Parts: sequence; C-alpha cells; structure tokens
Amino acid sequence: MKKIHVIILLSSLFACNTPKPTTDEESAKPRAVELADEKYIDIGQKSLSQLAEGNVDGFVADFADNAVFQWSAGDSLANKEAIVTYWKDRRANVIDTITYDNEIWLPVKANQVPPTVGVWLLNWANFTVRYNNGQTLKMSIHHAFHFDNTDKIDYAVQYVDRAPIAAALQSK
Repeated sequence: MKKIHVIILLSSLFACNTPKPTTDEESAKPRAVELADEKYIDIGQKSLSQLAEGNVDGFVADFADNAVFQWSAGDSLANKEAIVTYWKDRRANVIDTITYDNEIWLPVKANQVPPTVGVWLLNWANFTVRYNNGQTLKMSIHHAFHFDNTDKIDYAVQYVDRAPIAAALQSK
C-alpha cells in the first residue's frame, strides 16, 4: 500500500511540474527586461575610474553631447558641457580623492515602457570621498546610466544621500 501512495505522490508531482508549452505568439513577445552586453560594464567602469582619478574629460568621454546628469534629490545638469564644468569645479575645489569598492555592475535592456526603453547600466558601490577641507565620508552610492543608440550615455542618475555630504562640507 505504501508503494502505491509513493507512486501516486510522485506522479502528481511530475504532472504539476510539467512546463506548459509556449505558443509562437508568446515566444515572439520581447521580455520586459533582459541582460545587455557586458561591454557597457567596461564603459561605466572606465567612466567612474576616470572621475576617481580626477580626469573629468575622461569621465565624460562616453557621454552624448545632450546628456543629462541628475541626482536623486532632483538637481540636474543638462548637456555635456555643463556636466564637465560642474565636475571640473567639484574635483578642483571640493573633492580631493574618490575611491570605490565592492562594486556591482548590471547591464540590462528594457524593452517596454517608454521612455525607459533601451540599455541601462546599473551600479552599486561603496565610496570614500576625502574633501579639500580634510573631512572624509564613506557611504553607499548607486548609479543608473542610460545609453543612446550610439552607445553614448545620454542620461545618468546618481542616487546618493546628500545630507551627509552637506554635513561633511560644513565641517572644518
């Protein structure tokens, strides 16, 4: 009797786990999000590495001329020239050093819901910034980079808590 119960149990498990066959219409639908080419990781790593080294021109080398750089607080810079001007001033007069560690990179391609369609590179990391006033700040940061159809960054968002940054800049 036990053998019959085991056979019935196993049969029901296999019957429930049999995948449903997909139709041609279902398989033709693009997924909402899929992994993108890892070449975007190289672009993002190179860009942030150049910023950490103080090379702002290298940082924006893969930015489109009409790129927008936005912070999670809502402030933004509109066009490559404004991004260069801001970061050159910031690196020369505010930030002494930047280092990143424990970086995670994820390139994805969004196939639905405009205007988010296209390739996004997501980055999470810990960073340490030493300011020119001698203060050091360690915290987490998140970036989202969107690429245009020529593989240039046309939209960048930096998610960061600006309150500790403001506090560090006020300290002496």
